[in-house]
Amino acid sequence: MKQQSYLYIGIGTVSLTGLSWFFIHRRRKKKLATELLEKLTRLIDPKTSGILTEKAFNPNYYKQIASQRRIQMIRDEVAKQKAREIKNIWGFLYTSDRDVQQLIDMLKVLQDKAVISKLAAAYLDNEKVSLINDIQNNLNTEQIARILSAVSSLPNYTTR
Repeated sequence: MKQQSYLYIGIGTVSLTGLSWFFIHRRRKKKLATELLEKLTRLIDPKTSGILTEKAFNPNYYKQIASQRRIQMIRDEVAKQKAREIKNIWGFLYTSDRDVQQLIDMLKVLQDKAVISKLAAAYLDNEKVSLINDIQNNLNTEQIARILSAVSSLPNYTTR
């Protein structure tokens, strides 16, 4: 009787361990597949899904992060000045690659996605149009892809 109960306990333990490993492994694979799909979608169609899924251009992202952590942030006056500079980058009928490179350099100087989010909020306040809409309207798909690749390489935030 004792051997049989030990056998049942052993089989139960092995079964639970195997099931746990299976579900954890499956969840990890699903998460990796989702991340890969998001990155592929950004690369395939950067003008719509790529720019919309990038949290750096969300004007509320920096508020969400700032409520949870102490992060480095630019002052409101600096954000508004940078927003005016971005507005001046857009050409009347055409935005050249040189202008796009100027925008990329400006975004890289800001150092993280939370600061770019604050810039997007200042742009929305100044221009009454979101930065995402102006980027979609003024740039072609290749230029947007260049901006997304530069911004996606930045960290989400920098702590104090």
